[in-house]
Amino acid sequence: ERVLMLRHFAVGDNIPLVTDPLFSYQWALRSKSAGINIEKAWAMNRGLGTVVAVIDTGFRPHPDLTFKFVPGYDFISNKAYSNDGSGRDLDAGDAGDYYDYIDEDYSWPVSSPSSWHGTHVAGIIAASTNNGEGMSGVSWGARIQPIRVLGAYGGTIDDILDGMRWAAGLSVPGVPNNPTQVKIINMSLGGEGQCTEVMQKAVNEVLAAGVNIVVSAGNEADLASRYVPGNCKGVLTVAAGGAHADIASYSNFGPAVKIMAPGGDGTVKDVNGQVLSTLDAGMTDPSGPAYAGYVGTSMAAPHVAGVIALMLSRNPYITPSQVTAIIQAGARTFAVGSVCASYADACGAGMLDAQAVLLRVGNGRPLSDLVTSDEFVRVVEFYDAGSDRYQYASDPVEIKHYDNPVSSNPWKRTGMIFNAYGLGSNLAANWVAEPVCRTTTLGSKGWLQEFSLAQDRCNPANLADWQFQGYQFQLRAAVHHQCPFGMAGLFMMEKRDENKNLTSIRFFDSSLNYFVEEAKNNGWIGAGVPFCTP
Repeated sequence: ERVLMLRHFAVGDNIPLVTDPLFSYQWALRSKSAGINIEKAWAMNRGLGTVVAVIDTGFRPHPDLTFKFVPGYDFISNKAYSNDGSGRDLDAGDAGDYYDYIDEDYSWPVSSPSSWHGTHVAGIIAASTNNGEGMSGVSWGARIQPIRVLGAYGGTIDDILDGMRWAAGLSVPGVPNNPTQVKIINMSLGGEGQCTEVMQKAVNEVLAAGVNIVVSAGNEADLASRYVPGNCKGVLTVAAGGAHADIASYSNFGPAVKIMAPGGDGTVKDVNGQVLSTLDAGMTDPSGPAYAGYVGTSMAAPHVAGVIALMLSRNPYITPSQVTAIIQAGARTFAVGSVCASYADACGAGMLDAQAVLLRVGNGRPLSDLVTSDEFVRVVEFYDAGSDRYQYASDPVEIKHYDNPVSSNPWKRTGMIFNAYGLGSNLAANWVAEPVCRTTTLGSKGWLQEFSLAQDRCNPANLADWQFQGYQFQLRAAVHHQCPFGMAGLFMMEKRDENKNLTSIRFFDSSLNYFVEEAKNNGWIGAGVPFCTP
């Protein structure tokens, strides 16, 4: 009987680099056109409290991954493939996935060195940052659960599906329960074939447990829909982009792809086009830590998994379907003239953008950022460059008005939002909030908005030159500029003209320290934290 074996989707020379600080080589994180825009995202979140299961070849110890691993499991059931002399056990260490054999059809030797693929993927996701060692990980506050399913020749479907279930906290016969159930699974692996009923059932069970499944699209320059598990329903399938900000020549493509992320250029043989990460230097057996550049959709998927770790650290309540929707909504548009821009549905919704994604994720309470419900609303910020003013809207009709693309409309979305309770929300005692009114007045540069909880400011009879525009949403009043645990402070900033007249007001939730400092550098004045937001 022929056993379908899946393999990792990475290629590389496995040439170790000098272990000096290497962030300058990480174009996949830093490049404004081809990277994932990570540095501003780090100002919002770094992934603390999250664990990502890497279903792969296992792990090797590495100084840039010190204290990064939680207990995993070795699911390789066939000793002939394991290279460690045993079947399934508690040791997820990578014994190498090298192999040698004689091709029976051509009578010549075939061999492959060890890839240390799982360690490379783990480094992309969570390598320590600002430790004076090597490189930076996407989500450097996260931890990794290594689940070994790939050995010599690849891995079997049964082993991989059991590894998925175990990672999600589901029962696997003959295996002790996972002590650290995860919410993110990275599978940089696959093979040609269709998603069978058995595989889809396993995927559905894992998704039902609230676990995100990130899968590489494959390296065959073919339709991703022909490769499993990236063609299973509900998984987040990732194509690979190169340093040239377009789809890599080897990457699979098509409607099955949800998003594109950096995977490296197949023709570039150095770290200027490859994706740098942690590795072992051994050609077969382990010999010690190193760094190397690889390319492949295997490298693209962990960039997405790392960004999901940032998202779930910021708001652990968002579901897998919401995660996918938010990642796609925050995707960066492909450049005009690129292959991805020229062919609809070829590369997914766009290029992964970590900052844009985190700006769409609420803080601390269950929230669909993409849907305005009776409980929660999204307050959207707009900017008029001509008058240098900001305005806020939460009502869908008003938002549509501001979004109107006619030439007479100067307002454009900034990408910033904050979250509030809807006026119809039935709030528990712990989360008591009050209606917020909006008033406006004609200032020196145009109409100026103000939001208030104060009864006198919400009484039309007391407003003089201000106009009452009704109650907009609910927020909690901060006490001495402090908010209770689980709520974010809404920091207010003011802009004044040369005569010290107020010209505009902005709001930032308290996690956006980077943007607060940037605003201060541009003449904005901090006015404290008047509100608490979900």
